[in-house]
Amino acid sequence: KNVQTELVLNAIIEAEPIKPTATDLAAEYKRLAKNAGITVDKAKKQMKEAAVIHNFCIKKAEKILMESAIPLPDPEASAGEEGR
Repeated sequence: KNVQTELVLNAIIEAEPIKPTATDLAAEYKRLAKNAGITVDKAKKQMKEAAVIHNFCIKKAEKILMESAIPLPDPEASAGEEGR
């Protein structure tokens, strides 16, 4: 991700504020373990909790951003209407 994207997502995390619950953290470890093909216990030993929390918060901020996004009109559709 580029720096601007990271800054926007971090601003959303602070503004909301986004903090994972113990249940959220357990689910995140489970998801990460599944993706890595390892057990949850091994994931907990290998992955720093701060990184897992940050990853969770970034994903949550991305979801908030996507849900609040307003689609822009399609410029090609607008150009086609002007020609009529």
